[in-house]
Parts: sequence; structure tokens; C-alpha cells
Amino acid sequence: MEDTSMSPTMSLSKTTLLMMLIHIASTSTSGNILGGKPSTDSSGNDEDAGTCMFTDAQPTPYWQVDLQGSYDVHNITLETCWGSWGWKTRSVQIWAYFSNPDQCPDAVGFLYGTTPANTAESQTHAFHATPTYPVRYIRLVATTQPELGLKEALAMGTPTAGVQVPVCSDSRFSATPGKKLQTALASRTASSATECAVKCHVMHTCLAFSFSPSLTEDNCFLAHCPSTSDQTGWTSWILHRL
Repeated sequence: MEDTSMSPTMSLSKTTLLMMLIHIASTSTSGNILGGKPSTDSSGNDEDAGTCMFTDAQPTPYWQVDLQGSYDVHNITLETCWGSWGWKTRSVQIWAYFSNPDQCPDAVGFLYGTTPANTAESQTHAFHATPTYPVRYIRLVATTQPELGLKEALAMGTPTAGVQVPVCSDSRFSATPGKKLQTALASRTASSATECAVKCHVMHTCLAFSFSPSLTEDNCFLAHCPSTSDQTGWTSWILHRL
């Protein structure tokens, strides 16, 4: 098994396919939160060839699973197909999102990791997230081939009590450089603007946040009021409800 341990690499930018995915895995695996959950691929299909799953050939194919609730996903394991089909799991990105990216083009998500470019048949790749964040959707995206193939996907996680999964209208932010929130609900420390966005998402009353990459602590301000003032080195993101 290849163990690819890493902290989630996050991105606020739009992805070509904004959603999350994962192949429906066996419900017999104890603790697997993907088992029995609804899944779709980029064609709206769920094709089964033996025990391997394949998407139709198309640009940037993906699989997605709706966890139907908020979960802290600790690790995700992918098993590739056998024989010549193993290449179909090469350079596959594993994304997690709070809200459905197909419905919310600016959904905030983070990247667990990417399978190696030389992935071959009958291999297992494990990805671990530290820290974890409450998410609802998991999505696998093929980045270098026209088809996505996978034998099995497993995810281990725990339900996130008391966290409301954001709806689409809670997923759109616009950035304004040189601005800082005047009144903050809370001050946090974040490693990136996206981590600051995550902290805003999990706080139900948060409607805006400011982040300064030059500070090492207290560099993430969360607020329910979008009023800002000029401040060099800060950028503010204001939520736009639809």
C-alpha cells in the first residue's frame, strides 16, 4: 500500500468540475461512510464492468458521493483496477466539499491528494487529512485521461454533530484586496485564505472573512457584518446570497 499522508491542500478558485465524488464502495466494510450513499459520475451514470467502475470517455471525468450529512473524513483509500485498466486511476484528484459544486460553482473545497502519475493495476493508495473539516461531498476527478476507472473507494470518518451543512447560497464569496473587516465575531489563525473560509463555513452566522498571509497568528477574521476598512496586507471575502 502506498501511504500518502498530507494535510489538505486547499483552493478557493473554481475547479473545472465543481463537486465531489466517489465510487460506491462495499457496504460490508466496517466504518466505511461511502457504503450505500448515492453516487453519480460526470455522465450521470454508474457503469459496472465486473468489479471495476468506469465513466464514459469525456473531458475531466469524475465520480461523486453525497454523504447525506456532515462528516469529518479522516482518510480515503482507493484501489485500482486490474490489468490494463489500472491506468484509469492515474493522477486522480480527491476533493471534499461542504456544498454540491455542481449546484454551487463557487463551492469551497479542499484537495486530499492526487494518485501518482504512474499508478498501475491492483494498487492501493491511502490519503489522510490533518486537520479534518466537516464535509458532505467527496469527489474523484481524473485530470490526465478521458476515463476514470476504480475498483473500490473507502472513506473513514465520523458524523459531525451540531454542524449545519452550508447550502448553495452560503458558498459564494467575492474578494476585495486591501480591505479588513471592521468588526469580527472571532479571530482565528489560519494557514491560508481557504482555511479561513473553512472556519467561516462551519460558523453558521459567519457572512464574511478577512485574511492576511503576512501574519502568523490571528490572521483570520470572521464576521456577520460585511463592513470593511482599508488595511494593507489584508483581503476580505464577502458572502453573496443568491
